[in-house]
Order: sequence, then structure tokens, then C-alpha cells
Amino acid sequence: MKKIILGLALVASTFAVNAQKFEGEVVMNYTYNEIPEEMAGMEAMLPQEMTITVKNNMSKINMPMGMGMKMSIISNSKSKKVSIFMDMMGQKIAFEKTATKEEEEKISKQNIKVTSETKTISGYKCTKAIITADGNETEVWFTKELPTLGSGSQIKGIKGFPMEYTVNTKGMNITISTSKITKKSVDSSTFKIPEGYEMKSEEDLKGLFGGM
Repeated sequence: MKKIILGLALVASTFAVNAQKFEGEVVMNYTYNEIPEEMAGMEAMLPQEMTITVKNNMSKINMPMGMGMKMSIISNSKSKKVSIFMDMMGQKIAFEKTATKEEEEKISKQNIKVTSETKTISGYKCTKAIITADGNETEVWFTKELPTLGSGSQIKGIKGFPMEYTVNTKGMNITISTSKITKKSVDSSTFKIPEGYEMKSEEDLKGLFGGM
């Protein structure tokens, strides 16, 4: 279960943390189109929404889950550093990751096809794009009415803000869609590293999350 939740968090951060020249909050909702049989009856534990707070090159995702669990992700698109904080019923652990050159090269090899299909999401006109990588396709609806993603974005090449995307992860088909956008001033302290978390290494995390 922890492995799946971490996977969902990384999917979220992949597409939503690098918006620059935008300051404020974005609320996105999860819709689970397909859930593996082994997850039956555990839907209440999966995240239903996330709030993304953005200022300059910094962003923070807050993702509440069932049974008192919650997760936060602080990202710096300039340094390409991501810090993940998980509170699993009182067990507080943290993990930091910086994108490697090999990972960036892999991202640059993604094939992006922008289609002529459009639709409106939360009042913004969006265009559909298909991203193909490692034989998998991801459907993204983006708008040019909001700031272009900054350098280092996992969807580099799409000139606009990703309002909705559908992905497959750990046997689940999930649609993540924007429900609210609020432009407002954000205090820099929002992105301060929280206290009380036990920092884990990448090797520690592999043991906790089945080698992920």
C-alpha cells in the first residue's frame, strides 16, 4: 500500500510542481478509473485531492489520505531537488531526491504529440497532448492561459500549464484534474522543511517500498 501511495505522489509531482511566474494555489482531484483487485475495499485510503502551492521556483504539494495519513512534497525546480515527507499514522519519514543527468536525458527522449482537440477545464481553454515514453502513453490537457512550465519539468516541451492528465501507475488508471486555481501572495516560509521527520536514504526507501 505504501508503495502505491508513494507512486501516486511521484506522479503528482511529475506534472504539477514546476510552474514558474505563477504565485498561488492549485487544487487537483483524483478520479480512479481502474483499481487492481488487490486494492478492493481500500479505496478510502487513497488520496482524493491535492493542493499545490507555488511561488517562483518553489512548490509544495499537500496530499491528505485516509486513516490520518498525509504526505507533503517540497520541490525546487531550479536545483531539481524534491523532498517527500510522509506521516503514516504517527510514523514520520522523509526522503530527498535530486534529478540525475541520466534521468534528465530520459525525460528529453519523451515523444510529445499536441493534438487539435480542445475542451474547457475550470474556465480555461485546454488542448490535448499525448506523451509517449517507454511504450506508455499519458494524456495531458494543458492551457496556454496560465504560465509555461519551468525548465526541468517532466513534461518539457508542452508550453502551458497541465490542467488534467490520465496516467497508469501500479495497475491503476487515474485521472488528475484541476478543480480550483487561486492567484495570491504566498509566504516563503511555506516551503520550509518541517521538523520531526526521520530522514531516510534511497536504500532505506527501497526496503520500505519493495525496491521502488
